[in-house]
Amino acid sequence: MKDRELNSLMMFKGVRDNFRDNAALVAKVPALERLAQTLAVKVADIETMAIQHATVTTGKTEVKYTMRDTLIDQISVKSSALYAFAKHHGQIETLALARTPDYRVRLMRDEDLILHAEILHRSLVEAGSGLADYGVPESEVQQYRAALDGFIQALGTRDHSRSVRTVSRVTLGQLFAEVRELLTEEVDPVMELYRVTDPLFYDTYRALRVTKALAIRYRKENGNGNGNGNGNGSGNGESAASGNGNGNVATSSNGNGISGTVASGSGSTSNHATSTLSSAAPVPADSTAR
Repeated sequence: MKDRELNSLMMFKGVRDNFRDNAALVAKVPALERLAQTLAVKVADIETMAIQHATVTTGKTEVKYTMRDTLIDQISVKSSALYAFAKHHGQIETLALARTPDYRVRLMRDEDLILHAEILHRSLVEAGSGLADYGVPESEVQQYRAALDGFIQALGTRDHSRSVRTVSRVTLGQLFAEVRELLTEEVDPVMELYRVTDPLFYDTYRALRVTKALAIRYRKENGNGNGNGNGNGSGNGESAASGNGNGNVATSSNGNGISGTVASGSGSTSNHATSTLSSAAPVPADSTAR
């Protein structure tokens, strides 16, 4: 969930728990009792949907890599048995196929891996029952074929994870909107009945209702909160100022009508410095001087 939603959920749960802790007061107004039950159900729905949204994975990728690893393991075992079989029967071409190193098989692209696995399967079928003496009976060849078919199918499976994430995100947003509307449009007006009769209960509710806004505002105002800048002004009245959180203010000017101001602040000003530089206009040479 986003930070704003987490803050909202904390506020929802706080209101829900307040109603639970003051069940006797809530029961005084049947309408509020019904609203409190609705709020509890919706908060539970939000928590459930948030868990589902957080655990959505890319199904296609996960299945693909699982099936690929399974197929490679099958290739490794069957290649060893086929190599021993081919060595005994002098099948040179099969020997070359069966001695392909495992690391090279793992580096193959998906298409090349499928091609290699298909050729290996053909050799296993041709060897037939002769492989049983090397620990690969017909049932093992069938398992190999199933692993190969599973990997091919995994490659062709459409990835639904993006659409699932989108749906869960939309549903989660709708649930938050429903709870906000429930509190604003229905619970808040009913709680006004307690303003005079049960002020402590009412004040606690109102405090819980503003928790979200305060939390978000605090993060915005007290996050990085730094800004840097320079300001220059001229004799025509222009000026500029900016803050960098250092709490210093500096102003300078000169006798030629040009001034510059740079200001910065963090909420507590510790220094204030002003400097003025004046330079008299140059005295023209005396025309009568010799």
